[in-house]
Amino acid sequence: MNVNGIEFFDDLIEIHNEQNSTTDKYPKLRSLLERVCKDLTTNESIQFSNLFSRLNYVCEKQILTDAKLFK
Repeated sequence: MNVNGIEFFDDLIEIHNEQNSTTDKYPKLRSLLERVCKDLTTNESIQFSNLFSRLNYVCEKQILTDAKLFK
């Protein structure tokens, strides 16, 4: 898996540039977010029940302030 920043942004730009509707892009964007979060938690011994719990853990691990989290 191991997604680097360049690959992430390449995939993000590719999805953005598609001629599909926003509704059609949502599943792809969610999948990309999930892939990145899984990559960031690969070496963790914690099991996550869903994407939100994994994303919350990643945000806390990266020490994101509330201002950055809720913009």
